[in-house]
Amino acid sequence: MQRRAFLKGCTAALSLASHESRAADIPTSAALDAGFRNPPKSAHPKTWWHWMNGNITASGITADLEAIGRLGLAGFQIFNVGSRTPKGPVTFFSPEWLQLTAHAIKEADRLGLEFAMHNCPGWSSSGGPWITPELCHAAIGLERDLRNRGHPVDLPLAQPYTKLDYYRDAVVVAFPSLAGETRPLREMIARPVRALDP
Repeated sequence: MQRRAFLKGCTAALSLASHESRAADIPTSAALDAGFRNPPKSAHPKTWWHWMNGNITASGITADLEAIGRLGLAGFQIFNVGSRTPKGPVTFFSPEWLQLTAHAIKEADRLGLEFAMHNCPGWSSSGGPWITPELCHAAIGLERDLRNRGHPVDLPLAQPYTKLDYYRDAVVVAFPSLAGETRPLREMIARPVRALDP
């Protein structure tokens, strides 16, 4: 009987201590209100900072980071972007690029900004001269040709959109059209459609 009473007492004490510990971790409404009105630096937003295809300078880095700090942002992530942007004077990973990156780190430290960097140039870590057109991100092109039913067809298909002068057929599909489908898709898209068309 004494053993059972002892275990009940221990369980009650542990439960009370655990409840008090959890209660101590819960901020008061006044603390929540103060934190909302004046959030700590760790709660401030950060931004992506695009370095556009080598168009970077030390003075531009300083000006950008000072503006980021003035806006109240906590930091940034450098993202080197090259596609569809005129090439600038600085080549990615060249000695000059490394010097400018070191300058950005020092300026971030001076301004109290958190520094982060994307791990590779390009989108989704896929950039670099080692990625040839046939290995890069692909898009599926579609060309559609509607022909009269029941007649054998031998026709060249138009080549869909290409990127970087690379194209490869994936598949050609032929199937009967639906009843009443008489116009090519191009004509159907070009024709204005009202919501209540009969």
